[in-house]
This record gives sequence, structure tokens and C-alpha cells, in this order.
Amino acid sequence: MLSRYNHYKIKNDEVIIYNSLSDKLDRITKTEFEILSENKLNPSISDDLFNRLYRQDMIVGENLDEASKTINRYNRATFSRQLHIVLLVTTDCNFSCSYCYQDYEKMYIDSAFIETFLKFIENNIHKYESVYIEWFGGEPLLMKRRVIELSASILDICKKNKVTYLGTITTNGFYLDDKTALALIRSGIRFFQVTLDGDELSHNTLRKSKNGKGSYKRITNNLINIKQNLPSNLFFRIGVRNNISKFNIDSSSFPFFNKYLKDDRRFSYFQYPIKDWGGTEIENLRTDLLTEEAYLIDVDEKSNFSRSYSRRLCYVSKNNGFAITPNLKVYKCHHFVGSYYIPKLNLMNLYGEITTNGILTNNEGAEVNWNYIDVGEECKKCDFLPNCVFDRCPLKKMEFTQVCKEQQLKIVQKKLLKV
Repeated sequence: MLSRYNHYKIKNDEVIIYNSLSDKLDRITKTEFEILSENKLNPSISDDLFNRLYRQDMIVGENLDEASKTINRYNRATFSRQLHIVLLVTTDCNFSCSYCYQDYEKMYIDSAFIETFLKFIENNIHKYESVYIEWFGGEPLLMKRRVIELSASILDICKKNKVTYLGTITTNGFYLDDKTALALIRSGIRFFQVTLDGDELSHNTLRKSKNGKGSYKRITNNLINIKQNLPSNLFFRIGVRNNISKFNIDSSSFPFFNKYLKDDRRFSYFQYPIKDWGGTEIENLRTDLLTEEAYLIDVDEKSNFSRSYSRRLCYVSKNNGFAITPNLKVYKCHHFVGSYYIPKLNLMNLYGEITTNGILTNNEGAEVNWNYIDVGEECKKCDFLPNCVFDRCPLKKMEFTQVCKEQQLKIVQKKLLKV
């Protein structure tokens, strides 16, 4: 029988199927769809087609409890053998963004941090099948030499132990010249997210450097130089993220991307709404925050599908997912670094710390509150359960409402619109 988590779009003489559990897309003819909709075995459906749809969870057994299957896959992703770390290499930044939520004591990783962190990796590497590190800040490239040094050492440890290592970095792009990009790639950091806030005028208004000067030209020149100067067969990906609000909705950086980068498959572009993560800086922008995201541009349409469960799931929900600061404190969510507890959410955020001999000590029970998911009976009956389970921010409690259902429907329709 066809899965309850299938969503359909009819286009010409074919039916496009999107399954929200597997996050897969497929296409079949209208005739094939009509036959499959009868939920009976039919010799006109080939074994190849049946098996293909079955592997993608689009066809399921008649008595299968799909909600239990979804929760089981969530648990497998939550307790997987992947170490997923958001590493705040500094809490400092060279920008003074008008909506920044970070207001921390200035900290920077140093040689002592590197030595201790590598001990932690070496002590625990046997527990993991993969190590995934998101290099973050502040602005991580303020510490680019130490980032390259540490990432290269982690890559070496992983190679010796036959463990996969993948590094990603989120940067404002100001210090990401082509030589720095090449060094980062060689150290194992192959995925980049570079942020722009619209065209030159709106970007330089919202994201001023601390000296008050604009940064748009330098960032865009860096991207162009990376495209032109790095070997075309070198594997890396750069996602240009256009942070957007009502203020700059009509002045995006897409024309720049379209003119200079779109023809290179290593570059992608998407728009992301500016969020209210707290702090005082957001006050002046709060009325400009978007409430409807359906019309945002995303030219990397394939990245919205076929995502692994681990990739869909926020690292905070994972048993081995942590945010680590330069003082070796270990938190669950990097948005609340510095907070031992998040009162409104009844969640303990400070997981523990890494001692000088590389041992992770933890506050008992810290991970339980984040890993556990309470799926109510109404949610189990909902056709959008996989969307909420895997794509939900762990800071939001899962509860069934009509508004929730309508929001998930819009998200699915948006995905199908791009096909």
C-alpha cells in the first residue's frame, strides 16, 4: 500500500511523489499511480518499480505501523556512532551585526585547548564511526591558523583509526581568501557557509565591520577568487546564505550570485530568514522579521531532498552532539552558550567540561532531556509526523495543533513547488 507519508504533485502525465520519512522524490506515470492507489498487487507494476518505491518508503506493508517506524529511525539517528560537535573557536567577531544575539566574554582557542581537545578525540575515537565538526564563532577565521592546525590533526587521527572526518565552517567570508580556503579544504573542512545580507547597500547597513566600514565587496571578491583560482576538480561546497528580513527582501544578493557563481556547481545560494535568538541588538529589527518563508529563494533544490536522518536531525538531539567553547565547557545548544539552564524550556544546557587529560565529565541527566521525544497519540496519527520528528528544533516541544499541521503542509508544498 502507498505510505501515509507520501505527498503528491501532478505534472503533465506523471505523478511526483515526495515521502517525508525517507525525504526521497520519485516520478511515476498517472496510470501507475492509479493502479498503486488500489493497494492491490497487480502484474502491470514491474518488480523494479515496486522495489524502487519500497526502498524509498513510498510503498509499505499493509499492517505496518508507520509512526513506530518513524520513532525507531529517530532513535537510531539520536544514538548513532557519530560525534557531532559545534566548536566555537572564538566568541569574538570582526563584525557588529545589527541583530547579533551573541554577547559573551571574549574567548579564543589556544595551544592548551588544542592539546586537550586532541586528547579528547584520541581517547574516544574508538567509539565513533564518523566525526563531524562545525567550526563556528564569533567569526572562526579570526583564528584561522589554529583552525587549520587543529582540523588537520583531527583528520590525521581519524585517518589512522579509519574513521570518517568531515568539517564545515560558518563564516562571514571577510578572511576567506582563496589561499585560506585551500588550506582549510586540505585540513578536512570542505563545506562552507558564507553569509551575505542582501545587495551591497543593505549588507553594509546590517553587517557593519567594527571599524564602521562596509564588507560586501571584499566578501564577494573572495568568492569570485575562490571560484577562479581553486582547481575545478577540487571537491568543496560553498553555500552563499542570504540572511533576509522585510528590510532587505527586495534587495537580495541573488543578482551577484547569478552573475558570478551560478555556473559553478560547487556554489549554491539560499535565503534564510533572520531569527530572534535573543539579545538586545535584535530589538530594532523585530518588526522586520519575516513570518512567511514560502517565497525565499533556494537554487540548490537537490539539497532539500534525500537528506540522511542524521543530517536532518539537529545535533542537539543527538546523544553525541555537543557545543564546545574555548574554555572547554561543553553545552548542548550553542545558541545558549554560557547558560547552565534554560528556565523557560526546563532544559539543562551545560553538559559538562573536558578535563586537561581529555576526559569529558558530564552533568547527570543533561542529555536525557534533549534526547527524549514525547510523541502524543494525535501526532502519531498525523501525516506530517516525520517532518516534526526530524526537522524540528529541539527547543520546541512537539504537540499537535491545527496550526502545526498547516505549517508543515506549507513546507511540503514549498518543496514540491521547486520540483
